[in-house]
Amino acid sequence: MTNHKKQEELYVQFLERNDFKGLENYLIENSNLPGRMVNLRLIATVANFFESNEELSKSWYRIFNSWFDIKIDGNSPEIILVLTALESFGGIYQNFSRKEQLLIEKKLKDSLNDERWRVREIVTESYKRIGLLSYGDLIKLFEDILSNDPTPLEVRGLLATVAHPNLLILEEQLDFSQKILELSFHYYLNFDEKTFSKEDKLILKKGLSFAPSVIVSKNPTVGFQYFDKLIKIDDKEINTIIKTNLKKKRLENVFPDEVEILLSEINK
Repeated sequence: MTNHKKQEELYVQFLERNDFKGLENYLIENSNLPGRMVNLRLIATVANFFESNEELSKSWYRIFNSWFDIKIDGNSPEIILVLTALESFGGIYQNFSRKEQLLIEKKLKDSLNDERWRVREIVTESYKRIGLLSYGDLIKLFEDILSNDPTPLEVRGLLATVAHPNLLILEEQLDFSQKILELSFHYYLNFDEKTFSKEDKLILKKGLSFAPSVIVSKNPTVGFQYFDKLIKIDDKEINTIIKTNLKKKRLENVFPDEVEILLSEINK
């Protein structure tokens, strides 16, 4: 039996027995923290279990709320409880009444702005779960965020969420991801430096230096045309961001002609 298979069986034993304390201790002991990488597989396994077990998800909802509210720094082993609750919220979102959904929505939105980078990363996984179950729900959630003066970290989180291969299949998904992509660049070009910090801008820039390449790889005709439009603005920072995306193997290896043309435009 592989270690991963053994672990998955242990999770199920804790979960099916409603052994809250046992699972909590197991998560902490196997968090891989302090360290560089938290145990993402463990977090996803728990979230998967509850996503497919509606009744248990409702009985554990109170536990998730208590885990989410733990105040702990981002590199402590206990942070895995916060992250597990956060990713699980996305998978169980549809199981609840509108009142509870609104509470989950607030937790997710707050997490987009969390000072702990692990929380900001995991919340995109939670949103992805919502999108995979109902892309229409994801659109509504993101449209609401965008209509309420989004922060740079919120914009970055939305972009990171839609730039997922499994959410870039249907025409509706391609269209919406392109909309988020264009809004993200517009936001960066008009960044409010009086309201937000240089660190906020840097975090958004890092997101823009990766996610667009994923979206463009799945919607190349529209994506490359938009890159060309941005290059014509002749903004040094934007051109650096586009160049970084064009150098990603998913674009450089698959669309060499398009990449060469755009790079030549940047290098003029």
